[in-house]
Amino acid sequence: MRLRVIILLLVLTAGTALGQTATGVITGKVSDNQGALPGVTVTVTSPSLQGSRVEVTQASGDYLFRALPPGNYLVKFELAGYQPVEANIKVSVGQTTPLDAELPQATLAEEIVVTGTRETVSTTTQAAVTYDKDVVEALPLNRTLVNIANLSPGVTNNAPRNAITMSGARSSENLFLVNGVVVNENLRGQAHDLYIEDAVEETTTSLSGISAEYGRFSGGVIAAITKSGGNAFHGSFRDNVTNDSWNGETPLTTGQEDVVNNTFEATLGGYILRDRLWFFAAGRSFEQDQQNPYYNNETFTSSQTDKRYEGKLTFALTPSHRFVGSYMDRLTEQLNSSFRPNPAEPSTIDPSRELPNTLWSLHYSGAVTDNFFLEGQYSKKEYAFVGSGGDATPGDIANGTNITYAFEGVDAGSPAFCGSCGDERRDNENILVKGSYFLSTEKTGSHDIVFGYDSFDDMRFNNNYQSPSNWHIWLYEAGPTYGEDGILYPQINGYVEMDFWPIFQESQGNHFQTKSVFLNDTWRVSDRFTLSLGVRYDKNDGENSLGQVVADDSQISPRLAATWAVNDSVQIHGGYGRYVAAVANGIADRSGGGTPSWFPYLYQGPPINAQCDADGQNCVFVPQYTTPETIALMFDWFESVGGLTNTDLWYDSPAIRGVNEVVRDLKSPYTDEYTLGFTARLGNKGTFRADLVHREYGDFYIVQRDLSTGTVDASVEAAPGVVIEQSFDLGYVVNDNELLSREYDGLHTQFTYRANNWLNLGGNYTLSKTQGNFDGENTGSGPITSGAKVYPEYLDMDWYAPEGDLLIDQRHKVRLWALFTLLNTSHHSLNLTWQENYNTGTPYGAFITNARVGAYVQNPGYLTPPTTQTYYFTARDAYRTDDIHSTNLALNYAFKFNAGSTPIELFLQPEVINVFNEHGVWNPNTTVRRLAAFNPFTDTPTECPQGQASCTGYNWQKGPSFGQAVTANDYQQPMTFRFSVGFRF
Repeated sequence: MRLRVIILLLVLTAGTALGQTATGVITGKVSDNQGALPGVTVTVTSPSLQGSRVEVTQASGDYLFRALPPGNYLVKFELAGYQPVEANIKVSVGQTTPLDAELPQATLAEEIVVTGTRETVSTTTQAAVTYDKDVVEALPLNRTLVNIANLSPGVTNNAPRNAITMSGARSSENLFLVNGVVVNENLRGQAHDLYIEDAVEETTTSLSGISAEYGRFSGGVIAAITKSGGNAFHGSFRDNVTNDSWNGETPLTTGQEDVVNNTFEATLGGYILRDRLWFFAAGRSFEQDQQNPYYNNETFTSSQTDKRYEGKLTFALTPSHRFVGSYMDRLTEQLNSSFRPNPAEPSTIDPSRELPNTLWSLHYSGAVTDNFFLEGQYSKKEYAFVGSGGDATPGDIANGTNITYAFEGVDAGSPAFCGSCGDERRDNENILVKGSYFLSTEKTGSHDIVFGYDSFDDMRFNNNYQSPSNWHIWLYEAGPTYGEDGILYPQINGYVEMDFWPIFQESQGNHFQTKSVFLNDTWRVSDRFTLSLGVRYDKNDGENSLGQVVADDSQISPRLAATWAVNDSVQIHGGYGRYVAAVANGIADRSGGGTPSWFPYLYQGPPINAQCDADGQNCVFVPQYTTPETIALMFDWFESVGGLTNTDLWYDSPAIRGVNEVVRDLKSPYTDEYTLGFTARLGNKGTFRADLVHREYGDFYIVQRDLSTGTVDASVEAAPGVVIEQSFDLGYVVNDNELLSREYDGLHTQFTYRANNWLNLGGNYTLSKTQGNFDGENTGSGPITSGAKVYPEYLDMDWYAPEGDLLIDQRHKVRLWALFTLLNTSHHSLNLTWQENYNTGTPYGAFITNARVGAYVQNPGYLTPPTTQTYYFTARDAYRTDDIHSTNLALNYAFKFNAGSTPIELFLQPEVINVFNEHGVWNPNTTVRRLAAFNPFTDTPTECPQGQASCTGYNWQKGPSFGQAVTANDYQQPMTFRFSVGFRF
């Protein structure tokens, strides 16, 4: 039965191939009024191309140009006895541009010019949209990869840290490319902005129906290409100007600095040898001093210097053989940075750190014969954290311990992590070789066969000390408390956790390598029907930072699709594909070197900076001890009761990496995608596209610790001379498809329409639903594991991980824009851009992470069972954040003149974001307080009304700010005014 289904899919499905390298494709068929025309000479020329490229149509009249640099092209068709035909089209990075032509008989001695395709919305089975520099420049938005991608349907920025998700995937599982090179950060998978915005030529976001040539993702692909040189010199200089005092206020804005901030950008490109050797260079400089609030509304000054550089050489051995060498460098220096916003006191500020980031690559593309094309690329990216974290001497408990107020999300004590313990490196290396063969037959159509090899090495070196002392304290009762002198006096009473994070083995550096091969045949069966049969094979070879193999699996990913042209204007397309993400570095290395183990202790000593009743309730703040003094008193008590060896203080089972928690045979998460849609050309003025997308995700990361995993004896030296000898329940980091779920359904629509010479419209609408019981990532760690198989007798999935809409779910999303040309003369142009953005709210629920469960379960035989668990009092999607709407405007004026033969344009572009200064809350407080104990397996907890002072007999209560904004940053971006000024030539 399974074989029959696969055969049926192969027959009914197909797609259009694209490639990871930063080039595009033109393909089509030439005919006359009697049928296909072989022997037609097809010539392409472009300012982006060194020289011209020539192909001849084959037996079926088909032709193909591969490895074309993106840009505007003139395509000319010539055959003796026929009139020449020309077409102007646009080639975009990673996309196939179709162009058919019909040659008339040579009855008139004239050349016919036809209108080619210039869609930014793809018309193939690959759902993609391209935004070139002109559109991005006109729109009122920050010109980053993330913001450009967020213009597309199916993309939201609702993941932790406002990261984007695509079609329901985790934010760490998208693929970001610049000039064909992977620029993902290794731990959270986000895009590093190495490029200079003015240097970006165009950006393509691929959403669904993605070819087998792409791998190591389960969401989507965002690919940008920067400019190259040319046979004419071109360049630009820009100053982007902002000032906080020009902006609107949120209801919680406390002050705005009247300081002008400048971001300078410059580009220059041209030729060293015409049609043979081009150069391009760019730079960007940004410096800013900023006032930041402490939790008590006092302020501190932070500063950042960000310098970026790019250099590129393009060499054409012949018009058919091209080499591109590229180098990018970014150095960020930060003074007085904070890991969390609104720190509680100055000691938690990191005084200085550096973030060097470099990338270099070499790319070759060539037409070896008329039918055989070859591309290859080597790249290496290096990124580091230098001096990031607390500068206290390692082991200094009083000055090197971090305190976090759990409900407020603010820090005190030492900065997080350890800047005095060494630097961290996050690198990658990629080798890609791709070949293609174009086969044309008279009776069975043409085949564009693409095959290749892709080797990617994800490398990280890190001794991940959580603080200089290895200790982290969590306070759950009182928030940050200050004396009349303005000094923080931590109030220690009630439930307090003291977490110990030692590193027992230093890192040797990890390598998570994926070696892949792919094959894709785009078979143009007829003028109306195209099939694409693709498959990718990914082999993981993952070594943790001790050199141990923790991932050794392989996956086969079919990518199958079909296109049927109903007529010259409408196409129907559909398909199936499996996308396999890379193994998450931070999870696969959890049992490696440099990874902290975790020993959870409860503080049960006397209150500090507080006076309480005999039962520890009704505490009153009494300021007496500063943060270092408070920490010292806590540890004096801790040592007096046995310190690290007092296992009675454990509130959960410790995780000793590589001992009682081991990564075993880890697999890559995947998604299965099913698509059905259509595209329609709106005459010669635009394109409309609609896609139904269904995705099912699998192989989630989970820790399994149950009666089947057994126990292990451990003897670890937790501190010099302090040995913990204990037997533990053994746990494994594995994958799960039984308990965890995640699905996505979406309707993605998009359009572009050029009404006339003065009005250009565009936009998209997304209707979607992302549901399941596992979000799979958080702000602090990026990808995370589920605990649904950790002591399963001590939880119930209905209240531990209920099914519902996931945190990234956004039911409706609208992006609309209109570009108006108000004035266009030989010396002056004036353009106005109007943009409307609308997002519906995202879900959240009321839950706690420390519901008491240990007393209500008869231990079935565990050595160290848990005492608490996560408990949802409501559905996980019981509440929604505000809907977010903003109206944005941009005005672009240019004065144009010639300096000799060089055209120069002076420009001024003011922008206003959120014109009406709307105040939607996107990040509400979700604090929930645990009150009287209850049996989570039999009781229905009762809620104490929010704000009620006396809650005797109740089990839980929403915090006083639950559902509300706590800081100015919890609101949408307020009304923001900025402008750019500069020149181009």
